[in-house]
Amino acid sequence: MTAFSIRPAEIDDAAAPRDVLRRSIAERAGAVVGVGGMAAAGEMTLNFVPPAARLEGVGTALPAAIGDRLRGQGVARSRLSSTATAPGFQGNRGYLEVGRSLAFGSMTDYHMAKQLRGRP
Repeated sequence: MTAFSIRPAEIDDAAAPRDVLRRSIAERAGAVVGVGGMAAAGEMTLNFVPPAARLEGVGTALPAAIGDRLRGQGVARSRLSSTATAPGFQGNRGYLEVGRSLAFGSMTDYHMAKQLRGRP
């Protein structure tokens, strides 16, 4: 497994995540190999890892780092919305399905949540 690091985004990073997102979307040897995002209210807004970096732990490390950051900001519950490709993956990382809706025509949007602190 190749080592990578997760760090807050900086203004000079804007071009690299844009390019990684275009390919499908942490950092390995100075190159962006995944992009995660969050809203202060507790929503994980991004967790993208390009195919070349899949199965290397990046997709697991990003939501863990986002959860740690949210927890550090006093957020008790993290939420996310996912397409059909990620509920099993996120479920294995402690997220539970809390609802579904149709988004973008006929695509199902899975709403999931994970308790970060305290009781649900």
